Amino acid sequence: LTVEQPAAAELEKRRVSEAAAKERQRDASFKAYRTTIVLLMMGSNWLYISLVSKYVIDDAAATSGFVAILGTLVLVLLGVRVLGSMLYQAERVVKASCGRCGCSARRRELDIAAPEV
Repeated sequence: LTVEQPAAAELEKRRVSEAAAKERQRDASFKAYRTTIVLLMMGSNWLYISLVSKYVIDDAAATSGFVAILGTLVLVLLGVRVLGSMLYQAERVVKASCGRCGCSARRRELDIAAPEV
């Protein structure tokens, strides 16, 4: 080994370490940004609903009905998001496992052999 080889290996380690640190910093920045956006959205929606409920709907029964409808809507939309997320993850698992058995290569052959429409 020459003196340059350990120095090059050390340089490569440092470069990889700096790249990983930069990636972690960027991920933390994105997470903070997403958290800020979600909190601002929740705050503005809370303000809007509290103003609408306070000045438009004065009846307590109507207000509770409005809150019940709104809560049901939020839960339904949450269910749709969870279901969509689960389907997406299942699709990723199927695609990842499908590539291992070789059927994706066969599919590519069929796609190449298929005539253009």
